[in-house]
Amino acid sequence: MAPRVLVQVLRELAQEQGIQFHTFSHGWIVVLEKQGVRRRVFGYDFDLNDAVAQMLAKDKSATARLLSFYEVRCVEHRLFLRADNEAYAPLEGNWPALLNLARGWGYPLVCKPNAGSSGQGVFLVRNARELEWVCQQLFREHKAIAVAPYYDIPREYRAILLDGEPLLVYEKRRPEVVGDGRTPLGLLLLQALGQVPLPAAAREETLRFYRDRWHEVPQAGQKFPLIWRHNLAAGARPVLLDPGHPAYDHVVPLARRALAALGLRVAAVDVVYVQPHGEWRVLEVNAGIMMEYFSRKHPQGRELARRVYAALLQAMFAETPAPAAALEHA
Repeated sequence: MAPRVLVQVLRELAQEQGIQFHTFSHGWIVVLEKQGVRRRVFGYDFDLNDAVAQMLAKDKSATARLLSFYEVRCVEHRLFLRADNEAYAPLEGNWPALLNLARGWGYPLVCKPNAGSSGQGVFLVRNARELEWVCQQLFREHKAIAVAPYYDIPREYRAILLDGEPLLVYEKRRPEVVGDGRTPLGLLLLQALGQVPLPAAAREETLRFYRDRWHEVPQAGQKFPLIWRHNLAAGARPVLLDPGHPAYDHVVPLARRALAALGLRVAAVDVVYVQPHGEWRVLEVNAGIMMEYFSRKHPQGRELARRVYAALLQAMFAETPAPAAALEHA
C-alpha cells in the first residue's frame, strides 16, 4: 500500500531541507530531526498544539461546550456515554435523555462517534425507532457518541489555519441533481447515481435520505444535493475559496475565534452556512490536518497539500527548543 500523502510530502520536504526523516508503525509515526532538534507527527497531528488543546479538539461535545462558553456560534453536540461506564453513565440509562433531546430539537437528528473523523459513522435519524437502532450500532464500537440537531446546510467550508493565518480555505461542494419539471426525483437520483462515482455507503444514504420524496416532480431548475453530508470522503469535491469571495470574510474570522477558544495553533475548522436564518456556525474543529482526499480530488491538490505541510514543517523548526537528549539505540 502506498504511503499517505502526508508521509510522501514530508519525506520530500525533509530531503530538500536536510532534515533526518524516520517513520514507524506503517508511517503513522514520523520523527524529524535537524541540528539536534527532534519534532514528531502522529497520524495527522503535528506537535504544534499542546496536548490539552489537541484532546479538546478531538472531542466533539467538548469542542461545542467550549465554543458556546466563549460565544463562538457552533452546531450543538450533546455527549452520551455507553451504559457500561458505571462511573459516569446515568442510572436511568441514556434513553430518557435521548428522547427528551429529540423532543426539544425535533427530528431529524445527527448521531456520530464523539471522537470520529472523515464523516465515518455519521447517521441521520428521523424518528425514535431509528434513534434507538443507530445508538445501539454506535455504542457497539464507541464508548461515547455525540448527538446534534440537523440543520439545512447548503454550504460547508474548511479553513486550515496556523497561528491565526489561513493556509488554505475551500468549499466542500456536493454533487447535485437538477429538476426539469417533468422527471420524478427518484429517477433523477438513479440517473445521477449511475454517473457520479460515490462510495457504496454514500449511495445507500442518498436512497434513504430521499425515500419519502421518490415520486416528487421537482420544478425546472430546482436543485437537490446528491449526498446529505459534505465530506470529501462521501463524494463532495473541494473548490478553493479566495479572499475576495463573500463567504471568506465569514469563514476565516469564525475559524480564528474557534482556534483561540480551544487554544490551538493549527487546526482545520469546518464552518457551515445554516438556513433558513442565514447563520454561520462552526461545525467541527480538527486538530489533525488530513489532506488525503483533498490531494486526490482537486486538480492542484497535491501541490496545495505540499504548501500546507511545508508551512507546518517550517513552524515546527522555527522555534528552537532545547536539543533532544541523545538516545542510545539498542
